[in-house]
This record gives sequence, structure tokens and C-alpha cells, in this order.
Amino acid sequence: MKNLENEFVHIHQETIRREAQLRQLIKQSETPGVPLSHRLASSLGDWLIRVGTRLRDRTYNRLTTEEASAPSFLIML
Repeated sequence: MKNLENEFVHIHQETIRREAQLRQLIKQSETPGVPLSHRLASSLGDWLIRVGTRLRDRTYNRLTTEEASAPSFLIML
């Protein structure tokens, strides 16, 4: 019974340690002094630029001109 309790304590301590490490990483990744709204706007702008770049780089099928159904002398007029 004592061994089982020690195992539960060990698992609980490990969980707390992981949560503390995760919170430290999150705090370190935040930009200090910059409001959340500015960070979100910046992220949205970066995302829009990436989407625009991908759309621009896509290859589109070029439109081909179809033969005119009218005779060429009418087109010249």
C-alpha cells in the first residue's frame, strides 16, 4: 500500500513539474509590453501575406483565345 501511495505522489509531482515548465515556456514566448490586440493584428497580417503569396504563386491555366466565328474581313473593319 505504501509503495502505491509513493507512486501516486511521484506521478502527481511529475505532472506539476511539467505544468510549471509549460507555463514558463508560455511566459517566455510572450512579447513583453505589447498588447494582445497588436500581436493578433500582426499575426493576422502575416497570415494574409502568406495566403496572398501562395495564391500569387499558384499556376493558373491560361485562357486561350477561341477562333472567331466571324470572317476575318469583318474583324478588320
